[in-house]
Amino acid sequence: MPIYNPAAAGGGATFYPGNLEFFREFGYLDGLSQLISATYTMPPFDDYDGTEMVITDSVARCGAGEAASWSGYDLASPISKGLIFAFGHRGTAGSWSKYGVGFHNSTLPTGVLSQAYYGEQFPGYSRVALYKEDSGNTILGSDTTIWSPNVETASIWGVALYIDGDSNVQKCFIQSGGANWIEVLSTSDAVITSFQSCFFITQGSYARMITPLEVWGA
Repeated sequence: MPIYNPAAAGGGATFYPGNLEFFREFGYLDGLSQLISATYTMPPFDDYDGTEMVITDSVARCGAGEAASWSGYDLASPISKGLIFAFGHRGTAGSWSKYGVGFHNSTLPTGVLSQAYYGEQFPGYSRVALYKEDSGNTILGSDTTIWSPNVETASIWGVALYIDGDSNVQKCFIQSGGANWIEVLSTSDAVITSFQSCFFITQGSYARMITPLEVWGA
């Protein structure tokens, strides 16, 4: 469960270089190319389902709807390995609050996601979890020893997902209070091996996803 705190990194998610340095230091960017990079302004979404997220500069915010929702981006071509990270806040949803990031095997559908992996903060259920969508929802792994607080005054936390369809690896990372990323979950599901879109997963009124957003793949 590696932790990396480069000496140059300052406090807060706004210190951008430290986020990439963690993943570069441990080899997660080896052989990957940068596909999406948003330091300050969230890019417009290609599609969404559920509660729409409205972008204002660095923030994509859900409206008042509490349904489980996704908003995402199509990639130019399929990848077998990828990394996505962004930052989030749980909103005002009570026990259903969550936010996370994931990869889907094809371009984005018009409704419910299928054939996807995603890692998420689930404050409402007091856990970090890694999921598979494949003819239903499966929890591949969860950790109830660390999670974002389930209150509106909680800090912004980072969440990241690394996938390797060639080696059947899925890893979920979180970050709190600076440029320290923590590997929380690692699984080895072999069902989905190719990906052509990425997405945010949210549930709860006024859930937010926040830059910096990075997507890498090969």
